[in-house]
Amino acid sequence: MTGLIAIGAAVAVLTGIGAGIGIGNATSKATEAIARQPQAKGDIRNALIIGCALAEATAVYGLVIGIMIILFLKNAAFGAVALGASIASLTGIGAAIGIGRATATAVESIARQPEAKGDIRNSLIIGCALAEATAVYGLVVGIMVILFLK
Repeated sequence: MTGLIAIGAAVAVLTGIGAGIGIGNATSKATEAIARQPQAKGDIRNALIIGCALAEATAVYGLVIGIMIILFLKNAAFGAVALGASIASLTGIGAAIGIGRATATAVESIARQPEAKGDIRNSLIIGCALAEATAVYGLVVGIMVILFLK
């Protein structure tokens, strides 16, 4: 059963997969956008930073759940609880990929229409915040599973 706790902690940090994919996609599009429109590099970087920070947060949620599993579920009887909490945190994968895709589109749009940067950035923030909320739901459920079902 202790093995299940270790597996649960490891599964929780898989949220980093989504962050890696999302951030990598956004960064590649940002570099292309800067190459196409060098005078908009500051605005493109600003949008990239916003999106990457939000996508990275989803990986941190999985890390928090993984650490909580290790610290609070030391008893082998809690293997199923650990797996449940870690599975809940996997909502961060989809959120991070979505945030990365939205960021990639935003930086491309800023390169095409630099004068619309404010509207593009506002839309990016709203969309990313809503996508991030799904990862937060998984974080909250994972924490509740660990704290209330152990």
